[in-house]
Amino acid sequence: MKKCACNDLPHIYGNIIGGTGFGHYVEQQLPFAGLGHVEYAENHFTGVQLQARQRMGKNHYVSLLSAVAQHAPELEDLMKTKPLIGGQLAYSYDSMFGPLGVSVGYCNRTKEPYFYINLGYDF
Repeated sequence: MKKCACNDLPHIYGNIIGGTGFGHYVEQQLPFAGLGHVEYAENHFTGVQLQARQRMGKNHYVSLLSAVAQHAPELEDLMKTKPLIGGQLAYSYDSMFGPLGVSVGYCNRTKEPYFYINLGYDF
């Protein structure tokens, strides 16, 4: 079987996963629950992220996110690699300065929890 020519793909065009939102640091960034930083994914990547959000009262929100992904340098190795699994629990409050949020996440890649605090909107 012929090998994929996508191994020659420059890193700047590759998949980047992590963080809290799409395209926050680079255009092709995909958010991934539990991964507080961004990192390159292999050329072949598939993943899913689920989010549940509950409004409590007028200004309080609680969110639970979970994500699972597989990535590998070659397509035939995609299901042979260890899955990337992450989760995040977040609380936010609508203040007069914008949303105030606190989140904690964990990913089996880093094996360490991360904390994120934000105030205001993304522009």
